[in-house]
Amino acid sequence: MSNRATTQPDRWISGHVLFLTILTLAMIVFLSGRLAALFTYSETISTWPHLLNDFIVGSRLDLKTITTFIIPPYLLFLIVHLTLPSAAIRLHQFLILMGMLFLISCVIAVYVNFQYLGVFKNHIDVFIFEFLDPENATEVIKTIWFDFPVLLIFLQICLLAGLFYFLLSKLPVVPGRHYRVRKAGHKLLIATISLILLAGAARGAINSRPLSISRASLSPDVFPNKIVLNGLMALYEADKATIKNMTVTPVSSQELADAINYYQPGTPMGDETSLATFLTTTRLRESRPRANVVLTMMESFGSHLLLHHSTDNNVLGSLEKHLDEDYFFTRFTASSNGTAQSLEKTLMGHAFRSSASSSNLQKVPLVASAARVFAAQGYRTIFITDGRKTWANVNEFMLGQGFQEIFDEYTILREVAGAKGGRAWGVYDQYGYDFVTKLLREDGDRPLFVVLLTVTNHSPFEPPPEYKGYPVDLKKMMHLTALNDENKVEGILRTYQYANNSLGDFVSTIKDDPGLSASTIIAASGDHELRYLFKINDAEISWKHRVPFYLYLPPDYQLNTVKDTTRFGSHKDIFPTIYERLFQDMPYYNTGNDLLSEIFTADRALAWNDDFAMDASGAVTITGEQRYFTWQDSSHRLLTAVTTPDGDLRRLGKKADAFHKIQRAFTLMQLEAINTTR
Repeated sequence: MSNRATTQPDRWISGHVLFLTILTLAMIVFLSGRLAALFTYSETISTWPHLLNDFIVGSRLDLKTITTFIIPPYLLFLIVHLTLPSAAIRLHQFLILMGMLFLISCVIAVYVNFQYLGVFKNHIDVFIFEFLDPENATEVIKTIWFDFPVLLIFLQICLLAGLFYFLLSKLPVVPGRHYRVRKAGHKLLIATISLILLAGAARGAINSRPLSISRASLSPDVFPNKIVLNGLMALYEADKATIKNMTVTPVSSQELADAINYYQPGTPMGDETSLATFLTTTRLRESRPRANVVLTMMESFGSHLLLHHSTDNNVLGSLEKHLDEDYFFTRFTASSNGTAQSLEKTLMGHAFRSSASSSNLQKVPLVASAARVFAAQGYRTIFITDGRKTWANVNEFMLGQGFQEIFDEYTILREVAGAKGGRAWGVYDQYGYDFVTKLLREDGDRPLFVVLLTVTNHSPFEPPPEYKGYPVDLKKMMHLTALNDENKVEGILRTYQYANNSLGDFVSTIKDDPGLSASTIIAASGDHELRYLFKINDAEISWKHRVPFYLYLPPDYQLNTVKDTTRFGSHKDIFPTIYERLFQDMPYYNTGNDLLSEIFTADRALAWNDDFAMDASGAVTITGEQRYFTWQDSSHRLLTAVTTPDGDLRRLGKKADAFHKIQRAFTLMQLEAINTTR
């Protein structure tokens, strides 16, 4: 009996070793994820000393995350051991189970963050909650199943869970059998030291201010900064940001006046700025017939892949022949990095980083809505999605923003002969365009304003089975991607080509119809970059945000325009460009530019994204620490980070800051006007 008792481990020692084991294993898990991301996704690392610093800060943030979790159960451990030692054995088993669950959570977070980096070129952020929306559950599950090795990952997690259980069960017992702490004073000393160390680790620092995620941007290279946050901390920050992103930082009257004078000099302002400050009047002096307007927001129509278009690697399909004939801007950015956000900012110009359609603002009518402008001019306003209209609450939201009719995949399947849906997100693009053509050909006494949201160019990247298409060159693309699966790369290339080909076929259909070709304006842009395909290269950071802008104007609407597609712009400029071709002396709310204007000035040219801005002088990051880049040459394709910006880059930074303040003030004034009238 005595020998058996002496072989029982000291639960005080074993418990402390258990916590240390949990901490060590979690640190290894997070470090492994960071290393895997670095060597899988990063194409070049030019600053190894900065990278080492990033890893040190990342490890400190890991320690902060882990100890924040450990402190509550450690306090429970102390209370039980000091007041109810008979429960120590049961507590130890509970702590093993708790540690296992925590470590498995760490592993899952690392897996998710790793895949997220590959797709979005960023650690977990607010866009993850779009995928967690119950409305998207079916599509997301299909996407995950087709895109990721789910069974292999599940097997790996199960094996790791078994390993964790073995280590947590066996390792702490060994020192507990060899060392014992019996004196209360010794226990108190160990507990005090442990609490001080845990508190310091959770704070992230002992003798300085607490460690914060603001330290997660240290390297002049963009990608290393993206791997500093571990998956759990990134998810926590994303959750906080969903609330923060639906708020807009106020802008003082003086700040707004200074911003307007800098970005829009000559704007008439009274003693106080108001919504009227943002009103401008179209310069068109002669009356023109009300042309139909079709705007297509194309899924993942990023510009990066266009650089690799050739006869042997055709990514444009039938759209190619229209690009030289019409207007095609490539020094152009999406307003945001998500579908719903880009769609809303294009149509309404608000400053929210998150989607208003999925927030408490979903039924708030915004006066700058393009649908309201067209409705006031006598248009029939229609919103169409090739997916479901319940996605992101677009049905209720778009009705509130002035769209009179909302159609989705169910209407298209019913109204278009032979229409078929893909495996995940909705009907194939060609059928959405066929439905738009059907609407345009209907007899009616009102012109149409139609917004079409396409969905095919989305994971799992599958064009229709019968689509033959054009050649693609896998050999040309494989060295540019982190993907090892040639079938997946081919699927991405062919789906991107199919989406562009569908747009090209639609444009051809309109141009070949004498009536519609003279009375229909077609605009198309992408909602965000083409994800998954490209490695992360700092010199190519602009392509993370660049999408093209295509515009077809009938001949009568091309008068008094300048075709200079080297101009810089973004989604904010689409409707000013269209309004100026259509409406005579019409006042409208404007924070953008007319890209075809004869009096266009480079000083106002700005390609704006929530995270990034660029013009002819270079680029600047918007969020976090402001970082500057200069173009490597006149092609405006590659960037070089600079630590000391020149005068032109500083002016770009001030211009981007001024526009951001104007956008925020304009959004707040719209909300204030609505609250006043209620």
